[in-house]
Amino acid sequence: MLKYALQAVIGVAILLILMLKLVSNLRNLTIQFNLSLFFLSILAYTMLNLILSFRIFYLIEMMGVKVDYSRVLLSHLGGMVVGDVTPGRSGYLLTPKILDKLTECGIDKGLAAIVTPQGIEFVLKALGALIAIVYLFTKSNLSREFYYVFLLAILIVLLGGALFLVLSWSKEEKSKSLIEKLPYFGKYSYILLEFKNSSIKIKKLLPQIFALYMAGWIVSGLQWYFIGKSININLSFVDFFFLHPLISTLTFVPLTPAGLGIMESGSILVFYFLGIDPSLAFVFSILARLSNIIGDLPGLMIFARKLVD
Repeated sequence: MLKYALQAVIGVAILLILMLKLVSNLRNLTIQFNLSLFFLSILAYTMLNLILSFRIFYLIEMMGVKVDYSRVLLSHLGGMVVGDVTPGRSGYLLTPKILDKLTECGIDKGLAAIVTPQGIEFVLKALGALIAIVYLFTKSNLSREFYYVFLLAILIVLLGGALFLVLSWSKEEKSKSLIEKLPYFGKYSYILLEFKNSSIKIKKLLPQIFALYMAGWIVSGLQWYFIGKSININLSFVDFFFLHPLISTLTFVPLTPAGLGIMESGSILVFYFLGIDPSLAFVFSILARLSNIIGDLPGLMIFARKLVD
């Protein structure tokens, strides 16, 4: 508990340092905030949650288990709420446990429907981030600091995705020791065999998983586009489409809750290279985080029902 509190303090401290450095600019910054466009960003993020929860629902159904989509959606949102406040968004790994309590689908099915696609998504997100760096090359000159910050985040996401895929598709004796070390799931190693059998079934659905990932990437780009336009950031949808996987990888850096402070710092750096005022970039990053949190709030019903120990 002390560790998480310390990480939260570090995140808040980074935010305060950023605010102190930008305080003079913030005072002089005139922002015409369009609440309607910000509301559209929340709707776009809600669409992302619907896509991600549908992926879980679809994969569980393809494994031969009938579940109620509304319960899958609530389980997903519950995991997202925990992910919003845990280092590296690791709290989302509670979702299979919540899902099993709501649907009785079996933790092995929930693990397979979440962990395996998450691994694929992490790999694709890392590749998307690398494409974004190449894209930014065409628009600005990048510094070494840019590379150090973002390549570290991309490496973490890529390794995380590779780890999930190893757990899903490697030989049992190799992955058993790995899953025992994962937060929240060490005590569930006894269901590893069932989980791996379910994951093998999902392996055949890679085209569908990829299609859903691309749909999610598009609505994520829309979410950021609406946020940007709500504060008059003069960038195109294509810009935000490529920026999203690049900057959002920073939320997976396990130093602060959901990359608190780290994502905001990265946003300022990236937008600076695109000619956007650092103060405006900071406001954008705060609104982006707020848009996510508001979209995930229905997941609090999970805790009201006391479904998480």
